[in-house]
Amino acid sequence: MVKNIRRLLFSFAVIFGLLAPYDHPLKVHAQTNNIIHYKIKKGDTFYLLGLRFNSSVKSISNMNPEMNLNNLIIGRKIKVPVGSGIKLHHVKKGDTLGNISWKYDSTVEFISSKNNIVNPNLIYPEDILSIPEITRTEINAILNDINKASIEKGGFGNARYENGWIKIDMDLNYVASQYYMKIVNQILDNHNVKQVDYTVENVVWDCPPGVHCTGHHGTVCIKVDKK
Repeated sequence: MVKNIRRLLFSFAVIFGLLAPYDHPLKVHAQTNNIIHYKIKKGDTFYLLGLRFNSSVKSISNMNPEMNLNNLIIGRKIKVPVGSGIKLHHVKKGDTLGNISWKYDSTVEFISSKNNIVNPNLIYPEDILSIPEITRTEINAILNDINKASIEKGGFGNARYENGWIKIDMDLNYVASQYYMKIVNQILDNHNVKQVDYTVENVVWDCPPGVHCTGHHGTVCIKVDKK
């Protein structure tokens, strides 16, 4: 029982401490003077709209003091302040995520993830999409640099882009993973990119059942945006 508790605590330490940013806070965007009028749809919350438009619950609430953020009315128009790091695309008849992503050198996955779109085949005229300024070309360059570094250092690799996340297979031993993440964060810095969200998935322990050890590996998942 004690061994299992220690293992669980160690996992939490890795998951919540491993990917802490080194030189910059997460989810911080410069304010702009851009304000949009957004029509509330099913599933919208101020929190999700804040993530979508690089804003915050507080900023959106201040713009809409008459609104109850716990009881948003579908179809109601609200003001949403837009933060830096994104472009806005007003959907027109005939638009698809495919041609929109091509226009902005982005990806369908990237735009879908940013705008909480469940079905990429369903977008509607007059909707306002948030397009991350980081491009598909930049994402590919980051993946290439991470994989190059992994060949030299070992312990991590197979960097790829899936469902809006950069995913990296990694040895999650605490000391080693801190070292690997410093390398990854340096690569992000070199591309003028920062982490805005992170998690760890597919964690597998490398020791036999019943044997206490700290060796384990898994997949580090990072969402990024322009600084």
